[in-house]
Amino acid sequence: MTDVSQKRSGKSARSGIDASLFYNPTVRGFVYQAALLIGVVLLFWWLQSNAAANMAAQGRATGFGFLFQTAGFNIGFSLLPFDRSSTYLEVYIVGILNTLLVAVVGIILATILGFIIGIARLSSNFLIRKLATVYVEVMRNMPLLLQLFFWYFAVLRAMPGKREKLELIPGVIGVNITGLYLPAPVAGDGFIYSFIALIFAIGLTLAVRRYAVKRQAETGQILPMFWVGLGIITVLPLLVHYLNGAPLDWTLPEFRDTGPKLRQGYQSGCLRRGHEQDVLPLRLGREPDRRAGAHDQLEQHHVLFDDRPRGLERQQRRQGPAQPHADLG
Repeated sequence: MTDVSQKRSGKSARSGIDASLFYNPTVRGFVYQAALLIGVVLLFWWLQSNAAANMAAQGRATGFGFLFQTAGFNIGFSLLPFDRSSTYLEVYIVGILNTLLVAVVGIILATILGFIIGIARLSSNFLIRKLATVYVEVMRNMPLLLQLFFWYFAVLRAMPGKREKLELIPGVIGVNITGLYLPAPVAGDGFIYSFIALIFAIGLTLAVRRYAVKRQAETGQILPMFWVGLGIITVLPLLVHYLNGAPLDWTLPEFRDTGPKLRQGYQSGCLRRGHEQDVLPLRLGREPDRRAGAHDQLEQHHVLFDDRPRGLERQQRRQGPAQPHADLG
């Protein structure tokens, strides 16, 4: 009798434990979350396998092999050597470096601008203080997306086209929708000495300023450090620069309004090279026939870059070589 009662009590205890686990919110939450996670993993696995099967059926490759294929296009500005023969991986690296450069320059310029505007708001001049206040209140309460729309549609789209120009300083500074074109410095042999002289001038200015502070504390005499420092930083590097033969040249922006249509506009980087260096297969709907000989490649070159009439040439190529007339006599 005692054994039967013990067995019944054991069964009831186990059923009570099972029921308590089932009705426990923590246990149920864990079970539901595990089931949801498993379902999401299975769903993504099915989507991936289905997409891979469909792409394989269509003959399309998957993976990251495309990163090592030739890009076939140029980038206007790059911190690393880049041309049309570079790979997509190099395009990715150049894009990251350009983004970091823009971010760093933007942070520095924004800090300088914010410091100036903040000081202007504390100015005793009524006009400067109110202008700074209006700038802060307008820009702070304007969404960034709206500012981007304004700069793109109201400013950039109002600029001259790619084959047009607006010269701020004739022959020196120009602008169009592709960007602002400035003279580019070209350092010659010996320019490093001018740079060393500039660094030395900055260090000498800091030393003179330290002496001026000490002199003012001891004697009360004030040394005009602004003019002294400006003279040291300006005169010493310029003196070394000209004594060294002024090893610095400037290349002015080149604007071309004649010739092939694709060559018109401001010239930059690779476009200054000859046709032979610039012409590479371009993806214009389909790749050029790799079996084409030198004559066919030259014809493709003329189609892409020449400005002569193309209608007759295209018609002749479609019709093929001219057939000799039959002798009716």
